[in-house]
Amino acid sequence: MFGYESAASISDSLGNLLFYTNGEIVWNKNHESMPNGTGLDIGLNSGIGSSITQGVIIIPMPEIKNYYYIFYIQKQYDPDVEGLKYSIVNMSLDGGLGDVTEKNIVLFDKPLTEKMQAVKHGNGKDWWLLVHAKPDYEVSEDSTFAFVRFLITSDGILGPYFQTYGPVDSYLVPYDGWGEMIISEQGDKLAYTRYNRLDIYDFDRCTGLLSNWNEVSGFPEISLYGCSFSKTGNKIYVSQISSKGTLFQVSINISDTVNYTFNEIFKVPINNYSIGQHQLYDDRIYFTIVYSVISSNITSIFNQSISLITIADSSFESIIIDTNAIYLEDSRVIAALPNLPNYSLGAHEGSECDTLSTAISDNPKPALSFSIYPNPASSVLHIEPVAQGNNTVIISQVNGSICYTGSFTGTLQIPVAHFAAGVYSISIMNTETGVWYTEKWVKML
Repeated sequence: MFGYESAASISDSLGNLLFYTNGEIVWNKNHESMPNGTGLDIGLNSGIGSSITQGVIIIPMPEIKNYYYIFYIQKQYDPDVEGLKYSIVNMSLDGGLGDVTEKNIVLFDKPLTEKMQAVKHGNGKDWWLLVHAKPDYEVSEDSTFAFVRFLITSDGILGPYFQTYGPVDSYLVPYDGWGEMIISEQGDKLAYTRYNRLDIYDFDRCTGLLSNWNEVSGFPEISLYGCSFSKTGNKIYVSQISSKGTLFQVSINISDTVNYTFNEIFKVPINNYSIGQHQLYDDRIYFTIVYSVISSNITSIFNQSISLITIADSSFESIIIDTNAIYLEDSRVIAALPNLPNYSLGAHEGSECDTLSTAISDNPKPALSFSIYPNPASSVLHIEPVAQGNNTVIISQVNGSICYTGSFTGTLQIPVAHFAAGVYSISIMNTETGVWYTEKWVKML
């Protein structure tokens, strides 16, 4: 796969690869393109992948098994088309290897920078998707810059929602706002590189809002690009992508103000090599070292390996850097590592939106007394009550529009071949008890 700067992958809970993408093609675990898995409309596609820093990301559909969203930034200069699109993967198809069932759906049609990241909502099941509006997209009378966020739930994608907060200056402009935007492992801090600055925020997983913006400046190098939090969030690693790649460690202590120190901890010992993207795993941070002329076939021990920072939460004197941690043999890195959010992050315990807590309720929700099958379905949907009785059913799309209503006592068979593919909500009320039951259902092509 040519990754250039945009890449994403996802595995199951045991770490087994499911599929991966560069925003143009989706490959299954056997490294074969999925059915309908070509022609995704990521922008700035150069033939060796997209040059958008964080141009693609994969998010599992909340509470819907085997379904995944692929989000990607569309940015082209000729024709002038910009925004955000998504495709849907169903991993139950093609013998469990996956199939792209819907493709290139427009989610947002305004200009964005090259930053995109996702984090679990505080309830531990939904997701926030965050992108950066370009400075020339006005979302209010008093600002030309905004964070744009979407809430991904089992009912669909909600948003966009805007927050005009943070810097508005010329440092957002160079190279369309390239550089990584990252969220701490705990989900409570967000940071991104901004030319020769680092911006740090507090992040509220319940509301998706940012606060306590602080700017770290004074770096001796320009063209900051990669960044990553350490496991505890007390350190941030920042790298520079000009002719001699440099890596800095930033120690932070965020309260009402930010107290920080930064130290240069590594510089590529030869010219024309830059440091690309970072990826945190446990207390280790992986990063790439790339030859500055991307189209060149020049290889070396630096760009034929993935590099590693160990003991990343330690002081800068104690960390260990290995520039040959994973040798790639005949392959070479460019700038990309997969854009991986923290898929394992749970609910924000004790918060106002912690709906997955284990507290015992005095009024538990009654058990579902209907069997709905098959799910997904393509031609006929069956609803079978456990006990006989009078029932009312409503099937609605995620946008709230009702596409079926009916009444039944025994097993109900509903023809659904004419339904559009997608996710639906089925609500059933027992007319004797007045209790409503709701379940998600997926219509396949």
